[in-house]
Amino acid sequence: MVACTIENAKPSENQYLIIASDCLTQKDSSVFNDFKKTKGIRIYILHLSRDSILRKLAKESYATRIDAVLLKSFYDAELMDRKQLFQKIPKNEGQIFTQFFSKDKTFFTFGYDPYVVVNLHDSTAKIVNYNGLSQKTTWCSDLDSEEEWYPFYASLTSQTRGSNNFNWSEWMHAFLDNQNEMPSKYDTLFNCPNYFTLLSHLKNDNSAFKQLNKKEVVFPNQQLLGAYANRPAYGVVRQASNFHNAVLFLEYLQTDLGNKKINRALNTFPLESSLKSKYSYQQQSFEINYTPTPVLIEQFDKIPAILKAAKKIKRALPTDTLIEEL
Repeated sequence: MVACTIENAKPSENQYLIIASDCLTQKDSSVFNDFKKTKGIRIYILHLSRDSILRKLAKESYATRIDAVLLKSFYDAELMDRKQLFQKIPKNEGQIFTQFFSKDKTFFTFGYDPYVVVNLHDSTAKIVNYNGLSQKTTWCSDLDSEEEWYPFYASLTSQTRGSNNFNWSEWMHAFLDNQNEMPSKYDTLFNCPNYFTLLSHLKNDNSAFKQLNKKEVVFPNQQLLGAYANRPAYGVVRQASNFHNAVLFLEYLQTDLGNKKINRALNTFPLESSLKSKYSYQQQSFEINYTPTPVLIEQFDKIPAILKAAKKIKRALPTDTLIEEL
């Protein structure tokens, strides 16, 4: 990653930036102490759910004190963008990752949160690609919201668009049919051969992950296209009273240091070209699907119809309709 050059700002006790976030809390503001020291801008973080942020912005309108929003999923960022809550970011020399901006340059996806499979016990039939989740074995997941699932579905639809050999509804039917209910935190995961989740969920405070003795995390598709990933996102709200400070922080998120710090705090991967993972048993390189953000967003509208069709299918899934590239 090439470090960005950010305009130096004269430190001032009166400079601040208020960020609403569903994945960071006020104590995480210490992660950005170097930004505060360099720019003289204090960071305040309001920890709110996506829906709470939406309600707060709608209620307060131009009187809001929120300057920017930092979200764990770019699906949520796109939802807010549709409600015209973000303003376009002016082009500058700091924008070196243009493929990670939304189509209208209203928000920036600053990292990768890969969809991973955790093998819960020794098995010779390991899941090595996402297609295995629809064919080989049952699995469970702690992903329970649209903002966590839709980026995965968008990656799949993006990969298979234009293919005449792939029956999306049948694949989704088999995929969902193999899913077992997620055990409660008091139950064992032994009856769930594979645990499907986001890398950001696998922290020390994850009760399910604590039960794993071997903690073997698989990044699917390592021999083909690379793992699919959700992407945390940052946008500047339309009513931002500290617009300049919010843009400076955006540029900071694109620097090598800033990008690594925010992704380390979220347990996600930075925007580096060569990523390494100590977890993958297949190979040391961690490759991911570098589909541009605007292309993935275009798939969101197609997903509800695909899910609806998949739930209506009653017959068995023909194996010859599947493609191994998934």
